[in-house]
Amino acid sequence: MFIFSRPKKYVVDFVTNDFKTYEYFPIEKSNRFIPDWWKNIPEQYSNDVFKTKGNTLNTLKRCPGFLDVYKHSYTLPLWTECEIIIDKDINEDGYSVMASDGTGITSHPSFQAGKFMSSNSLIHFKFHSPWMGYSTKRKDLLWNWSPAVWNNPKLLNDLFVPTAFRNFRGGSGTNIHTFMDSSTNTVLNIDAGTPMIHMVPMTDCKVEVKCHYDPDWYNKIYSITPQMFSNTNSYYTKRRLLNRDRGL
Repeated sequence: MFIFSRPKKYVVDFVTNDFKTYEYFPIEKSNRFIPDWWKNIPEQYSNDVFKTKGNTLNTLKRCPGFLDVYKHSYTLPLWTECEIIIDKDINEDGYSVMASDGTGITSHPSFQAGKFMSSNSLIHFKFHSPWMGYSTKRKDLLWNWSPAVWNNPKLLNDLFVPTAFRNFRGGSGTNIHTFMDSSTNTVLNIDAGTPMIHMVPMTDCKVEVKCHYDPDWYNKIYSITPQMFSNTNSYYTKRRLLNRDRGL
């Protein structure tokens, strides 16, 4: 006899200690962030517009790959206005950063990424996110972390966000790691509310995301979560202890 059951729901809580972020810039389903340019294009153009063969030419309005991004992901928007200036003459670092709410924007030294940065004239910037993710589920759930380029073309040309994975079981930060070309002088401005990250849960289970403003809970999650990628041993040691305590 076979017993079939629905996949159980996986709940992830995102907690912040900043009320403004909670109120105005929550993490939400990406279908709330569908760009206006996509809404305004027709499904097809006639061949007399672009002189194409056949009667019509389809547009991105009919692209399943585009639609699935916004159907199956969540979006992390930028919670502050920021300005990044790349100029070798501005100071000894060759750059200046500023965020309207005091958000930390820091840079890892190039040696940490070896030739990836030094051979490509790249400079790293990390946006310190006010969100901590947390799940009490007994099993891991990986989230694909990719740039929201359809909403923010600057992520194609000016600010590169590398693909990564996150696992919020037991707690994890949501800092945004980026790279810029340091070989030319540049001034980059990004508005608050600009979509930055598409977060895709890698599961067929139903996923529910809840956002909370709770400074005490935020501090508790922060205290048990490794915050630096250099703490690899600490990260995996804590995950092993978590599995042991839960009998996995």
